[in-house]
Parts: sequence; structure tokens; C-alpha cells
Amino acid sequence: MSKVLGKDVAVFIYDNGGWRAYACARTATLDVQTDFIDTTVTGSGNYSSIAPTRHSFTGTLDGVVNLDGDNKLNLPDLRQRQLAMQKLLMRFQRTDIDGNVYTDQAYFYISGSSDTGNYADIATFSISLRGTGAITQIFTPTTLALSAVRRIDFTSIDGQSTFTSPVLIGKEILDVNVDGISYADIIFSGTPINKQAVYDNISGSITIPQSLDSGIKVFVLYQDIDGS
Repeated sequence: MSKVLGKDVAVFIYDNGGWRAYACARTATLDVQTDFIDTTVTGSGNYSSIAPTRHSFTGTLDGVVNLDGDNKLNLPDLRQRQLAMQKLLMRFQRTDIDGNVYTDQAYFYISGSSDTGNYADIATFSISLRGTGAITQIFTPTTLALSAVRRIDFTSIDGQSTFTSPVLIGKEILDVNVDGISYADIIFSGTPINKQAVYDNISGSITIPQSLDSGIKVFVLYQDIDGS
């Protein structure tokens, strides 16, 4: 019998072109539930009949708070994604002692995050996840391959010239693309002109020179300050 050890259960999040692990996660839980309805009909005797209707699933991540994990997501990263209400593609992967792999892949939202500091102990975190859509089963290992450059997308509303996300706080902005036009001249104060974009690293906002009509596609290329 080929067993799966706790240390060989891993959680990965798809982030800007590659799968990333969560730094210093010690425990991970995926809970899948199936709802049922009663289909018992009159005259069926003393036993009830049921039928499944739909599935739902939740997850948790717990571990030690780490703020500097190379190519790994940490508490600030996930809390940014929670505040941005970002949908995350995730994998819960198990590998047995013979190298066999079983992975559940699905989309999740972060429904809760907490961290606790105790004077006599190391700080810990807890992340709660709520699944959306279907679960896909995969039986091949996840390859960790990640570009340091990341992307966030926006769609404008009428009259909008500023785009804000907690994900952009404290980042290095590489390019702002508005409907295929690059605004690569990034400035940090003043009023933008021509192909300039003003970046506020405190609020995570990008401001371009003109107001847009609704439905215009905008994306920002960025990376962490340390390039990790």
C-alpha cells in the first residue's frame, strides 16, 4: 500500500503564467460536500430515498508567517488578493511514497484570513477558501515555472482615468496598456501628459492623461520591488 505523507501534500496557486507555492504552509485542507434531496414516494415503506443535487467545496491553509519567500506567495500576497476579491486557480496535490500524484484543481475565493502573534511563540496564519465552479482531477505533477513579471487587467467605466487595486501597492510598474496603446513613461507625482501614467505606490493606483469610455480594456505589467 502506497501512502501519502503529510509533507507530500502541497498547495499551488496559478499566478501570472506559472504555479507558485504558499510560503511556510504547514497544513492544508480540502473539504468537498454533496447536497441531497429526499426522493421518497408514498408507499415506499420504512426507508427513505435520496438523490444528489450539487457539490460545494471549501479549503484552508495554515502555517507560519513568512514575508520573504522566493517565488512563493505569502500572507501579504494573499491578503492583497482577498481585498481585490480576486478569483484564484489552485491545486491541492498529493504525492505518495512511490511517486504517484493525485491533484484537485479548482477556482477559489479567499473568504477569510487571519494571523496571530504570540509573545512566546512564532506568528502563524490561517487562510479560508471558498470554491466556485467544478473540480478537475489531475494525475501528473505540477511544474513550478514563473515569470517575475505579472499582469493585472481592468475594464473601464465611463469617464474613468484612474485604476486602483491593492495588488499594485508597493510594486514596480513596467507598463500600462490602454486598448493596445502603451503608457510606459511612469511618473510618481504631478499630472500625466502624452504617454505618461502616474503611479501611487501607497494606494496602488494608476492614472492616465485622458478619461475613457466604458468597456475599454486596460492592463498593467508589474513586478515585486525585489524581482521575486
